[in-house]
Amino acid sequence: MNRRNFIKRSTPWLSLPLLLDAMPIFAAKPERALDRLNRLALEEDKILVLVQLNGGNDGLNTIIPLNQYSAYQSARANIALPEQSILKLNNQTGIHPAMQSFHNLYNEGKLGILQSVSYPDPNFSHFRATDIWTSGSASDEVESSGWLGRFLNYYHPEFPDNYPNEEFKDPLALTIGSVVSQTCQGPVSNMGLAVSSDEFYFPYQPPADDDEIQGGHYGAELEFMKTIMRQTNQYADGIQAAFGKAETLSPDYPESKLAEQLKIVARLINGGIQTRIFIVNIGGFDTHANQAVAGSTITGTHANLLADIADSVSAFMDDLKRMGVEDKVLGMTFSEFGRRIRSNNSNGTDHGSGAPLFVFGTKVNPTIHGANPSIPANPAQNESVPMQFDYRDIYATLLQDWLGADESLVMQIFDRSFQHLPIIGTITSTDDPNIINGSWLGQNFPNPAKNNTTIKVFSSKKNLARLVLYDNMAREIAVLLDKEIEKGEQIVMVDTSSLLQGIYHYRLNLGGMQLSKSMIVKK
Repeated sequence: MNRRNFIKRSTPWLSLPLLLDAMPIFAAKPERALDRLNRLALEEDKILVLVQLNGGNDGLNTIIPLNQYSAYQSARANIALPEQSILKLNNQTGIHPAMQSFHNLYNEGKLGILQSVSYPDPNFSHFRATDIWTSGSASDEVESSGWLGRFLNYYHPEFPDNYPNEEFKDPLALTIGSVVSQTCQGPVSNMGLAVSSDEFYFPYQPPADDDEIQGGHYGAELEFMKTIMRQTNQYADGIQAAFGKAETLSPDYPESKLAEQLKIVARLINGGIQTRIFIVNIGGFDTHANQAVAGSTITGTHANLLADIADSVSAFMDDLKRMGVEDKVLGMTFSEFGRRIRSNNSNGTDHGSGAPLFVFGTKVNPTIHGANPSIPANPAQNESVPMQFDYRDIYATLLQDWLGADESLVMQIFDRSFQHLPIIGTITSTDDPNIINGSWLGQNFPNPAKNNTTIKVFSSKKNLARLVLYDNMAREIAVLLDKEIEKGEQIVMVDTSSLLQGIYHYRLNLGGMQLSKSMIVKK
């Protein structure tokens, strides 16, 4: 058995915790020695915080298309939010009333929203979809490493040898919980630690016949495990020191597990820890039943979860501001998938595709990226929100713009080219979400289509353009345009003669900008 297979089969052994002031620290694994070319990211102390929403968040009851309220209400009458209760982000889009704290952050310029995030041919299994999102892979690829793990592994090829050291005294990634996030899984082993508030604790004790084991069949592998445990103990000293050196400053954290996790992150940052990646999580989003209270749809399970996210993140942001470090931290939420357009008969929603993704921090572009998802007048029971943004483009943009990765490295990490998105900074926009930087995507004509239809694309400058057609299950049907186009209007002819009757969606990626619309095929 080679070392890689041994380590993968020994994952539980390599996650033994150490106590951090009644919070165990769990071992994970390797990382790399920072490349001089990308030292800038560490020198500027940029911190990335991921908030994982486990279960699949219902995007249409999170960010609500006010400009299609009647279709929204008709598709999910038993859980739809009353129009007057929805908090307006602009005249076309609103946010769940339980997310008042996010509404405030948006108005303060500290929250960005990306509409309908997914990937082509989405998978609706919790386990498989989570693997896809944490690995940064396509739906038809099985990738054993995580996207952040590959990023860290590139810069730290010598890990675990001589880690921690004078230059890298702290873990490069910390999961707040009992299991190290798969996002940080490297090519051989996970490249982070987990700090948990759980009392569960297994102290590491070397076996009595240690010398004999070293000379056995798995001596090298067991020696590697011992090295990891020794390093974990050394890392624990630094984590304990940072945790004990400082306190959180905001009095406004809610009483919740997510808030407790973010308080730990804030306290460690305030204590001077040099860790640059933190992952926290909140569960409960698999809302097949009783998502909202009948007759009082602004309350219920989903409302409580959304309030927890908004209030916890808002308190965390307040903490960072009080510490004077809010400009150094950027956060992002993600969930393994969204929910379907139609609600079910159990006051809930079933597994779907696209859902909004939030980015927060003082350096984010505080806007709504993309248009409201199109809601048909009578959507099929299994119809999903079509993708506007590929989640890998978001990951890639953050690696490049926030953590300082070179574009060529980012392409290597995801084994594909990517569309750079204006997540950080500002972009020119209008009140019309279908127009971005002077470019737009037209409604197909005729619509409904029978044998053919045309789609107009207008680009304000020379741009790379990719126009893709999807069915109502978000499966890719055809690539309609994939080339560099000149400034001005382009007319794309679409042959619909072989398509079945139903609703389809087309998505334009134009120089990193994303626009999408729906079309009807009627025979």
